Amino acid sequence: MVFNITSISVEENIDLAELRLYTLVQRDRIMYIGVDRKVSVYEVMENDAGFHLIDSKHIYGRDSAWETFDVTSAVRRWVHKFNSIQILEIRIESVFHSVSMGDLDILTKNSNKNEPLLVVFSSDDRKRKLHENERHELVTHEMDMYDVQDDLSVDSPSNDNITDDTNSDVVLNRFKRRGRRHAVCRRKPMYVSFEEINWDSWIIAPRGYQAYECTGRCYFPLSDHLSPTKHAIIQSLVHASKPRKVSRVCCVPTKLDPISILYIDEQGIVTYKYKYEGMVVSECGCR
Repeated sequence: MVFNITSISVEENIDLAELRLYTLVQRDRIMYIGVDRKVSVYEVMENDAGFHLIDSKHIYGRDSAWETFDVTSAVRRWVHKFNSIQILEIRIESVFHSVSMGDLDILTKNSNKNEPLLVVFSSDDRKRKLHENERHELVTHEMDMYDVQDDLSVDSPSNDNITDDTNSDVVLNRFKRRGRRHAVCRRKPMYVSFEEINWDSWIIAPRGYQAYECTGRCYFPLSDHLSPTKHAIIQSLVHASKPRKVSRVCCVPTKLDPISILYIDEQGIVTYKYKYEGMVVSECGCR
């Protein structure tokens, strides 16, 4: 089977690529048993170099269904090959060679709702890098402003450059307080017991977990490692000159990780979920 992936830019990161095949099962009507087969996906190499195994799966099925194969490594190679045709070959083998238990086939007809699909999940690095560069420029400008104001506060007794009911000593002290490491925005442990919050009635395991929390303040100038947004940088600048009119930016989670849980779902069925998203604070920043 052949797929057209010319619409994918070489600048994009291929996060995941899946080949989805609809398997047709023809059962033995007398024995009423399923089909036990091994389905393998091969990449046909160029210049008659043979075949490269990408993914394989042992399938035991009683009914026709969709099966998913990971072809990420192959698609990543294909994106950088502009003028070549990339071909996948599907092989179906019987697990028990001496026993016939019905047939399994792959539906490949065009214009059919169950035809093979190549699903690609990608991210454009250009936008992320552009955003990071712009943010870094703002942080640099902010640090330069801090240095200038610091020099003015030390060298000049005048407070003409300070506005909104503040004086040079107050502003300078506020800037210096950001050096107290215990007060700066950071992640700290926060253990959560499901029993204490009455979640043990539906979460079987674990009994609790380390969730972490974000604590501390976001001082001017904002550090780049706190991954501030452009809006947060602007707000911190305005807050530095007008603290009574504009609030300080907040220390909040900027990245969350999942945990695995065993729980009872809405239908009363015990369910295991490997990735229960958004449960653990991985990184903190200023927003």
